[in-house]
Amino acid sequence: MTEELNEEIEKLRQAWPLRYDFYSSVGQAISTWASMETHLVSIASHLLDTSEEKTGLMLYSIQNFHAWLNIIDELFSMEPKFEKHRDEWTKISANLRTWNDTRVRLAHNTVWSSTDPTPMLRPGIFDSRSKSRKHKPLENAEIAAFIGLMVDVVGKVGNLALAMRAIRHGIAWTSPDTPASREGDPPSGGAR
Repeated sequence: MTEELNEEIEKLRQAWPLRYDFYSSVGQAISTWASMETHLVSIASHLLDTSEEKTGLMLYSIQNFHAWLNIIDELFSMEPKFEKHRDEWTKISANLRTWNDTRVRLAHNTVWSSTDPTPMLRPGIFDSRSKSRKHKPLENAEIAAFIGLMVDVVGKVGNLALAMRAIRHGIAWTSPDTPASREGDPPSGGAR
């Protein structure tokens, strides 16, 4: 018994560097998602014309992420001054709905349900739902791709929140994604 335990401990010790990188990726992915959520709070606060603190209290009290998106969708339909950003929001929201499945897997799957030395996230051994079983294990490369998607969407929702803040407060604003004008170019209509 002691010999078997020592062998198992040695396997874990040898696998640690690979697991360390894997756990770092999982943490970065979840943290990047959380960063995106803060921008959603900002967007909703502009739609509600209230503070981010009050909006955060409301949204973070709702445990279903799809409910967050549904609320923001409905708020966009009620606030005509943000209409020009609705299509942009609809695209972002559709992607977030899809990517939420990966976020749930990052938060609720485990590496401990397999003896495979390569760390991968799998459903817990008692999660017998068909939705959970249909996915192949989530590997580090897929987590890295998810982080890339999240970094991109954080920029998009952050810019959307800034554009909405400008509209809400009557401030001219040009997205950082808009190419800078050169001397002699016609004015773009936004402030620099």
